[in-house]
Amino acid sequence: MSIIKRISIKSYPNHDKGIFIRDLVKLIETSEYKSDLIDVFNVEAIKNEFIELPGATTLIDSILDMEERVTKLDLVNTQIRNVRCRKITENNQAILEFANVTNEDLIIREKSDMVYAETAYSVRQDYLNGFFDIDRYLSFLKKSNYEDLIEYNLNQLKKKTEDDTREYNFRLVYDEEGKLYTRAITSSAVYKDYNIGFSVFVALIQIHNLIKNHGEKFKVDSLNLNESEISVVFRNLDTYQFLDSSKISFALELTNDEIKREAVKFSGLYKINLNTSDITLKPDEGKANILSFKHSSKL
Repeated sequence: MSIIKRISIKSYPNHDKGIFIRDLVKLIETSEYKSDLIDVFNVEAIKNEFIELPGATTLIDSILDMEERVTKLDLVNTQIRNVRCRKITENNQAILEFANVTNEDLIIREKSDMVYAETAYSVRQDYLNGFFDIDRYLSFLKKSNYEDLIEYNLNQLKKKTEDDTREYNFRLVYDEEGKLYTRAITSSAVYKDYNIGFSVFVALIQIHNLIKNHGEKFKVDSLNLNESEISVVFRNLDTYQFLDSSKISFALELTNDEIKREAVKFSGLYKINLNTSDITLKPDEGKANILSFKHSSKL
């Protein structure tokens, strides 16, 4: 379940013919890799070029709108001894307590260096099983209404981790109502923040190169987006006669889960246009995968 209501778009205004490269930079304004990306793609020299990609402005505006609706904060290099599970909620999530917080923005918002955040996505299991292998046991206690045993076990875990200096990054987010969630636990050593904006910036620059240098024509066909993941399909406008009166076309699908569950992927899709309906096919994973890189990959 998404923290923020998912955006799903399959049709775009007729006036959305594409976007200027200079407007793509908004996607990476807060990225630590902004200067690297601008240098690698020589953005200064091409910033006034127009990407002829119908739907691109809607895509960018949707991402920026989603980013404005939430506040993302990371607790980096957080030692396990400064994190505890305070309780299990009625909806079977965990409330994580973070002590000795050093993130100034978070301290200002919470008016304390002790912060509480409800888990989302797989964080409950990542924390309780990843560190203690106790998630199923606590679920049993919750189902049995053994609240006293839950409290006892959580207190014992806190005592057992008082000297645990292992470090992880805890990725937090405030939703539109100001509720704080922990959306991911990542490695402090290898995780790179190749977020939604990063991946879409790279995708659109490369599609622009295909359009400009190879005469290809694309449009944004569909978009599925929430605060932590995106799937967007770029449809090639060329179609080919296939069998009888059917037609086949090709598409690129970009997927990115910035909270670590999946790598950034570019995959190939086929769309078959029949007389009565359209069928979208994805080849076997090995054949469909055009490019993928993990969040641990070097830039």
